[in-house]
Amino acid sequence: MCKKVLIAIGLWMASAAPHAQQRALTPSDYIEIQQLVSKYGYALDSGAPEGTGNEYAGLFTADGTFVGPGIPDNTVGRDKLGALAKIPPGSKTRRGPTYVSHYLMNHLIEPSPEGATGKVYLLVVNLGQNGAPHKLSMGGHYEDVYARTPEGWRFKRREFFRGKVPDHILEGRSLMPWLRGERPANWRAHVFSEYDYAMQDVRVTLNQPIERCRLFMVFDGRWKYIHASGFRPMLYDLLDDPEEFTDRGGDASCAEVIARLQAALFDWALHPKSHITISNEKIAEYADTQRQVKAGVLIGIWDEAELAAIRQKIGAS
Repeated sequence: MCKKVLIAIGLWMASAAPHAQQRALTPSDYIEIQQLVSKYGYALDSGAPEGTGNEYAGLFTADGTFVGPGIPDNTVGRDKLGALAKIPPGSKTRRGPTYVSHYLMNHLIEPSPEGATGKVYLLVVNLGQNGAPHKLSMGGHYEDVYARTPEGWRFKRREFFRGKVPDHILEGRSLMPWLRGERPANWRAHVFSEYDYAMQDVRVTLNQPIERCRLFMVFDGRWKYIHASGFRPMLYDLLDDPEEFTDRGGDASCAEVIARLQAALFDWALHPKSHITISNEKIAEYADTQRQVKAGVLIGIWDEAELAAIRQKIGAS
């Protein structure tokens, strides 16, 4: 009896399995989904028709949802979705039939048991008017779930992920605020540059080892300091000597300037962004939650009492 039951269950599972498999997408499916995504940017920018946002809402299923930073919770259903694209009467927004801002690209579509899924890159660009500069407002990507409906392919779910600059990898600061006509607070006070002259004839003339043929420059808006390994520094006053004819690196009256710029150079050179494999947020979380202690790695702990206090704090046994 047991064998018959197991055989029956096996036959039922075998017959049901094909229904759970994802259905292949046809060329027409891919084209329709691409058209759906292409319409998204236009519908959101234009508020069509006539600022109602209804065209945008109609791109989703009746129970469709949109999730993302700044999007109200429970944005489900066409009424709430349409409100995202609606242009209220008398609004001063530039959105409308001729407005262009959302640029969607690099569309990847994959079949799924529910229909299809997709990923789309996004750039939001504000095109300047009357000579004003263009502005790159933000970027990121969408992750979509598409469903086949009697109306055609629609968004079942769309989630937006805002792009984040990997600050733990990139040195320096973004120039985008300046390109947008803004003046960032606490902007850097120095400009740095490096040069390697190992492949130049001067290396042979100076009899310098290849690994020591490095020049480092610091500029503060007036004074240009150049550090050369194995030699005294060079210093130029670009206010009085913009062509850099007079090297004041040996001028005793400039000792304070040299010391100040040398300190700025050393501070910059000694603190590169070296944690390139993990973000600062993850490093902070690792320390805040004492994950080393949880893993049994006990470094920098004075005694058993301190360890017990840490374990009590993190709730570890």
